[in-house]
Amino acid sequence: METQVKAPHALDLSFQFLEAEDTPEVLWEHDDDLCDCTFQRLGFWTNPYLGQTMRVRFCCIWAEIVKDYPQFVEEVSHFYNYNEDKYEDAPREWDAEFDMPRAIWYRQLATKTGKPLDYIRHAYHDAEPPKGKPKPVKKTRGGTSWKLR
Repeated sequence: METQVKAPHALDLSFQFLEAEDTPEVLWEHDDDLCDCTFQRLGFWTNPYLGQTMRVRFCCIWAEIVKDYPQFVEEVSHFYNYNEDKYEDAPREWDAEFDMPRAIWYRQLATKTGKPLDYIRHAYHDAEPPKGKPKPVKKTRGGTSWKLR
């Protein structure tokens, strides 16, 4: 039985209930860029004793639910910095230790330029997202900062 998953205004995703010898052709993962959802969120459950795995694209489900209940949704075009209890006006530049995931980079570029996500995917498919910036390692005087007793 084939089920169609419609990503909001984006790529069509489809999957089937697979027979025991089959596996999905595309593995759904967080930030896999298989839908246009701003915040890609997947649920993942697996159990070797049942021999089953289930993945759920919650981001796409939420997008559909929001259409029916817009009065319960607040979308703000600014980042809320909960550490400082204030909104930030512009997207932050990448400053993490690991490389920026391509899906997040595409969404950042779309936000900065105001261009559609499909356009950004096409225009930047050969470019590389920002690289991570390793934090400096603190050196202690005299070698290690601990002693064996």
